[in-house]
Amino acid sequence: QLTLAEAVSGTERPLAFSRPGRCATCSGRGTSGPVSTCTVCNGTGRSRRSGSLFGGAGACPHCHGTGKAAPPCPQCGGSGMKEEQARLTVKIPAGVHTGSKVRLSGQGAAGTRGGPPGDLYIETEVAEHPLMRREGDDLHLDLPVTVSEALLGADVRVPTFQGEVTVKVLPHSQSGRRMRLKGRGVPSLKGGAQGDLYLHLQVKVPEQTTAEARAAAEALARAYQGDVRRELTL
Repeated sequence: QLTLAEAVSGTERPLAFSRPGRCATCSGRGTSGPVSTCTVCNGTGRSRRSGSLFGGAGACPHCHGTGKAAPPCPQCGGSGMKEEQARLTVKIPAGVHTGSKVRLSGQGAAGTRGGPPGDLYIETEVAEHPLMRREGDDLHLDLPVTVSEALLGADVRVPTFQGEVTVKVLPHSQSGRRMRLKGRGVPSLKGGAQGDLYLHLQVKVPEQTTAEARAAAEALARAYQGDVRRELTL
């Protein structure tokens, strides 16, 4: 589980987990002691398939077709594997999303009969952010502004995951106006251009009405030309 900030910037996480590791006693072969001729197939490496209507033969399940056999390893019971505890640090690249898979080569279960180990896949889950909304590689943020900032224009500070920036709110900006900050979104996992950050203006009125605020609001009301809802028809 990652925060949105970690998904945007990339991070590292320590992991502790158990996995089937290679048996140290038999080096993963699953056998111990001297090698002899397989008593099941008499050294042919082939055995008749049980239940076959046509008498077909396949690889001997006892010696795996080698014609040779040895006593099973007493530590792993012949599987060649022993459960082990692993600790490692995972580097999560910038740009992951919920469902992304990070592949760690050779960190999976030990291979059978001494073969190479498999891979470990980490699946990421990115938590929702209380303010930022993610759509693909783009981010969206509601930006509150005062009535005077929307009416007269202003330079306002905006937080981003790459640090604070100053944006210019144009005069006569309305609620819902969208502003684009290029390259302030999420890096692309596929190597493309970084996403953008979109700011959605929200004009906020004062929470308390003073005599001065009331007079200013009444003066502001006289500045409107006509009914602001005149085009609101269904």
